[in-house]
Amino acid sequence: MEEKDFINKMDNLKKPGFNDITPSESLKLVIINSKKSAAIGVWLLVVPCYFLFMMFVKYFFNVNLHLIDIFEDFIANMDKSLATKFITPIFFVGLPIAGIIVNLLSIMFFEYDKRQKRINISIKLKPLNILLVFLSLLVVSVFALYLITENLHHLNN
Repeated sequence: MEEKDFINKMDNLKKPGFNDITPSESLKLVIINSKKSAAIGVWLLVVPCYFLFMMFVKYFFNVNLHLIDIFEDFIANMDKSLATKFITPIFFVGLPIAGIIVNLLSIMFFEYDKRQKRINISIKLKPLNILLVFLSLLVVSVFALYLITENLHHLNN
């Protein structure tokens, strides 16, 4: 008889679920609006992508426009000066990393469930934001590979 009572009690227990949570027992955080973050992400990629495009046109297609030379000389002079040496890494690596962070925060949602002491992370599929994250990762990886190969070149000489 005790075994049947135990089985009946177990069958009558209420099962936990995500729909049972009342608003006062959970906290959902949406960090940034996805449309605004996409616009910010585009603006954070303008300078590094412009520089990469100009260098690609100059060295791959051998097109020598004076506009490219002026921009390349400006960046080289900034890199040579001790006062402005920190600006070029911020432009070419820092801005795309900031774009990655902004766009990831806009598509990720964090929900804290007090009762179960659990954090649920969900990702909203926004194609523009995801594209900007991958484009920013590409830009950062191109500059990182350039830095690695440039430093290896100097070690061999």
